[in-house]
Amino acid sequence: MRLLNLQKQQQGKGEVFEITKTLSGSKKTSVNAVTDKDGNLLTEETAKRERWKEHFEEILNRPVPDNCITDDDMEPDPVIDDTSTSYITKAEIIRSAKRKLKNRKAVV
Repeated sequence: MRLLNLQKQQQGKGEVFEITKTLSGSKKTSVNAVTDKDGNLLTEETAKRERWKEHFEEILNRPVPDNCITDDDMEPDPVIDDTSTSYITKAEIIRSAKRKLKNRKAVV
């Protein structure tokens, strides 16, 4: 019963939203204002594109900070040579399969 009441409330919210959306109309506006460095509004498309190009060149082409860590500052990763290059024996395969069967896991 409680679940049914909750479902009716959720449906009611959707209906209220749809009615509000219909009454208010679809007024989607977008702002295409672009200003230059002095704050003047640019109206021509070519001027807007040039300003965006200038903006991203400034943002993306910054100098490297002095406190940046380089690869030379990093310590090399330790070399771990525990890998066995010998072939897996039939006994090891059987032992592994038995262990997996005991744990009720599929043998691949």
